[in-house]
Amino acid sequence: MIKLILHQMWNERRQNGWLFLEIVAVSIFLWLAIDPLFILESRRSIPAGYVADNLYRIKLKEYKETHIKYNKNCRENSLEVCRNAFNVVKSIPEVEYVCTAIDRSYPNSGSISSSICYIDSTLSADGETKSLGAVFYQITSEEGDNYPATFGLVNALTGETAQIVNNGNVNSVFVSRSFAMEGFGTLNVVGKKIRDSGGKSELMICGVVEDIPFQQYANPTHVVFHTYPSYESRYMGVFDMFIRLKEGVDGKAFMRRFNEEITPQLGGGNIYCGGIKSHIDERDELNEMMGYGNTYRIQTALTLFAVLCTFLGVVGTFWMRANARRRDIGLMRSVGASSGRIVAQFVVEAVLLVTVAFLVAQPLLMHKVYAMGFAEPLVDFITRTDVKGDYIHDIAWVHFVAVSIISYIIILLVALSGVVIPACRIARILPSEALRDE
Repeated sequence: MIKLILHQMWNERRQNGWLFLEIVAVSIFLWLAIDPLFILESRRSIPAGYVADNLYRIKLKEYKETHIKYNKNCRENSLEVCRNAFNVVKSIPEVEYVCTAIDRSYPNSGSISSSICYIDSTLSADGETKSLGAVFYQITSEEGDNYPATFGLVNALTGETAQIVNNGNVNSVFVSRSFAMEGFGTLNVVGKKIRDSGGKSELMICGVVEDIPFQQYANPTHVVFHTYPSYESRYMGVFDMFIRLKEGVDGKAFMRRFNEEITPQLGGGNIYCGGIKSHIDERDELNEMMGYGNTYRIQTALTLFAVLCTFLGVVGTFWMRANARRRDIGLMRSVGASSGRIVAQFVVEAVLLVTVAFLVAQPLLMHKVYAMGFAEPLVDFITRTDVKGDYIHDIAWVHFVAVSIISYIIILLVALSGVVIPACRIARILPSEALRDE
């Protein structure tokens, strides 16, 4: 059967040649349209490194001096008001964990504080003094404040929820998996020390957590959670509070009750509560503000449009090609060929044609990727601490092969739909009718 098919394709080489060139062009066009969406989807599928469900942000605010409600006599008691608000929140029955986030120190906050850390040559992975850029989040180990558990950070060594380490006045830090691996070459780094950007203060590692992307649609960054013993040591004004609700608590009902009953209890002096909001809602709003959500929608629409163009072009061409061979189908039926055999022959021809054309297009695509790189639908908000990991979009050959397979499957399915439907319809016609139409 294969020999007969190849002979048939050679006899129709002129018509097949134009179709071959069309599939080559379509293969390149579709690949380039799919690649940006593939990167976005791959980045969006990266584990967040924390649990966003049941996580809520409580915003404490302070009146400015120009505000009518500002009281200059209450300027000194702001920290105490914030502390009282924290105690009120942690006593709420529905709350499982609570923490403070100083200076917007939390994932998907829209704000960033980065610095350089130094690792001594006796501890580093390559035996040389290393400097690593990292995002710094400031947390406290004050009693009742459990940042790791509130955010659901995962201990990279045990796979369990990380917990705050109370170690007095020692400057301690949690570091992310990528930071530990790049800096030390191992996850067993608890008890080891790094130095801050000034190179003077030593920070002791008290835990390793899984990698955390700074934002959705971005690779994880090196992260250092700098633990301070109390609010006073880093107090720079009002802070945010985060709570994790217990399982089974209705979040919407809780927020209504919170705004009605608890919000009035959290203010005092120049401090007032700005309400409560779901972290997921805030994260999605940030994505929209940064243009990420819009970029994703636009890229999805462009990719679907490319698939539609491919469908209309390739299906139309294969459909006309199948209809043009009514006489051949009639002759095959007249000598006893079954409908199934006829359709199978058309399918094999289409598969061979699409496969060869797609393979011819691959060197052209490889040249494009080599010369210009893969598509970059987004510019990461932060690049200095961006981690190139083992993610599918970061491994060049895996990335290329994955997008190529997706493109090939789409083109093949489109081509088969343009062959099977008309071939089945014509094959059911009596041989005499097919020949008479010719």
